Amino acid sequence: MVNHLPEMLGLSWFQLGLIPCIFILGGAAKGALGFGLPFVTVSIIPLFAPLDVALAVNAVVLPIANFLQYTQSGLVRPTFERYRLVVVGILLGAPIGAYLLSAMDIHIIELLLGLFVMCFVFVTLFNPSLKVAPRSEKSL
Repeated sequence: MVNHLPEMLGLSWFQLGLIPCIFILGGAAKGALGFGLPFVTVSIIPLFAPLDVALAVNAVVLPIANFLQYTQSGLVRPTFERYRLVVVGILLGAPIGAYLLSAMDIHIIELLLGLFVMCFVFVTLFNPSLKVAPRSEKSL
């Protein structure tokens, strides 16, 4: 089965080998900036692999990586309580996103992804001050 993995994904062994390299690059961006792993991986992988493969790989790798970071912090319960609405949003949004990915034309998805990345770059470039007031922030 492992021998047929590239064929199942519609990739060559070389393309399949590039994917972990892109994740390492994305991890370096996240380490340097504190964010950016999915932006790097979803922006670069479609240059040599289909967009649906890039999104699927991210959908598998990112939750695992986030879960590992979450459990290694030692503050599992307080962190969950602090971000419970985010977790609910992910649990609701992931199946909806998976459905839309299979139901929408790939060109529309590419356009939306490009617009989202451009908006992110625009916001990052102008660096608006988006801060939660200390009285609104829940402490750990």
